[in-house]
Amino acid sequence: MAQPYSDLILTNARLLAPDAPSSGENLVAVSRGRIIHVGPAADLAALRRPGTRVVDCEGATLLPGFIDAHLHLFAAAASLAAVDCSPAAVSSVPAIVDAIRRAAARTPPGEWVRAWGYDEYSLREQRNPARWELDRAAPQHPVKLTHRSGHACVLNSAALQRLGIGPHTPEPPGAVLERDLASGELTGYCLEMEAFLESRGVPTLPAAEIERLVPLMAQRLATLGVTCIHDATPARALDQLDLLRRWYAAGRIPIRVRKMIAPSDVAALAARGNGYRSGDDALRIGPVKIMLNETAQRVLPDTEELYAITLAAQGAGFPCAFHAADESGLRAGLDAIAFAQDAEAKRSPDSFPRISQHEDARAARFPTPSPSMGEGWGGGDTSPMHMRHRIEHCGLCTPDLLPEIARLGVAVVTQPGFIAHHGDRYAALIPPHRRRWLYRIASLAQAGIPLAFGSDAPIAPPGPLATIAAAILRRTRAGLPIGPEEAVSLAQALACHTSAPAALAGDGALLGRIAPGYAADLVQLSGDPFVTPPEALASLRIQRTWVHGAMVWEE
Repeated sequence: MAQPYSDLILTNARLLAPDAPSSGENLVAVSRGRIIHVGPAADLAALRRPGTRVVDCEGATLLPGFIDAHLHLFAAAASLAAVDCSPAAVSSVPAIVDAIRRAAARTPPGEWVRAWGYDEYSLREQRNPARWELDRAAPQHPVKLTHRSGHACVLNSAALQRLGIGPHTPEPPGAVLERDLASGELTGYCLEMEAFLESRGVPTLPAAEIERLVPLMAQRLATLGVTCIHDATPARALDQLDLLRRWYAAGRIPIRVRKMIAPSDVAALAARGNGYRSGDDALRIGPVKIMLNETAQRVLPDTEELYAITLAAQGAGFPCAFHAADESGLRAGLDAIAFAQDAEAKRSPDSFPRISQHEDARAARFPTPSPSMGEGWGGGDTSPMHMRHRIEHCGLCTPDLLPEIARLGVAVVTQPGFIAHHGDRYAALIPPHRRRWLYRIASLAQAGIPLAFGSDAPIAPPGPLATIAAAILRRTRAGLPIGPEEAVSLAQALACHTSAPAALAGDGALLGRIAPGYAADLVQLSGDPFVTPPEALASLRIQRTWVHGAMVWEE
């Protein structure tokens, strides 16, 4: 059989698999976006044709493209346009006031000023700013200062007035409008009120800014070696899917996206003839995202509603991704999964509603197993990886919950980068005996629980190399160890950012490996991570990024 035409050949490269230091091969041949051959440099002559582009990697390291399994693309893009109040930019409340004052001076009176990323623990005062402090910064502008978690914000007086919020405004279930203990006046601090504030008139990012910033953010991710993301935002998912389709058609999005949806979107997608994994290799519909509000006295949605949502999504062929950062949310999510699995076991597959005539619809209900993730990463389980329910974050996993996660066959998408970025806050607020249960990795892996890593950007900066370093080091910015026994090897951490999230999304035969038949999603590093000290991993440069054989970044 004749060798397929190679339109791209990468040679003189050090090829690394996610689970091994080196394959000993240094040439990759690509045809129409897919890898067709991996071998030694001596194969170049036989593979090269007139018009073949040959790239000399000059001994640099090639890895499969990184996959960020939990990221908020549109929110990360919006943060680019906001006043930077992150710990890297400000260290006190007066510094926040000064930053907002400068932004207000550039903004016409009456228009909103948006600021993003403050963390009260990182401020000298170790408290939230108050509305009267923001009033001094921008008395003629409504101001919204968003917390680094995305779950809270501070509004100034002009913003509260604009939104019609006063001392007697009732909070939505699970939300908090903070009041001064002495006077009863609103401090401006709002917790778990994003949807409420939008319904009252907090403007979303203008369409022109969305058009500019989302493709820009996608390109920035490519510079970090990210070739695919699992977008974990369910709000306005259908509108965002439409935008992404248009941008892909125009060649404006250089990376792949797996887009999570809201429970209410399932019926609308079915009306379009779409189900789980509908789309193409660039853009696909992902799991149903279920947000668990863990700040109220009880987890919301309440048990009955949560069970119904989970069962409906599962019955329509969708796995669920549960936002569960704390112990209470994790318990609620696992209970809902157990209920849905028990209910499904009691009825025949034919009793579930058909959601689509799309070719993926039957695969969603009766899928074939994905490739093994390897020993300790779910490889012994023949269940189809991409139909597993997911726990997003799993921030605090007590010992009694770990076997239940394993028993239910649930995957975990976690953020070891939080140990580095937010660990000093955790150390101040969480008792020492519970800190070892924060963002666990090694224990989950040893229990055979499939794992993948995400950044949760913009909650923390994106960057797979920094996340991988954090998973190995388990140290805060100040150098304090957090659960060092949960550290994993470099090979395991690399798998969690490449082959593992690929398998979890149903892309196990397409992404995450450098092998014939796989997409040519590749990253060229300035050094070999297996000989680089963990402390220096984040300083390795991303020299080139390819997606489907197209170079989307070169330094």
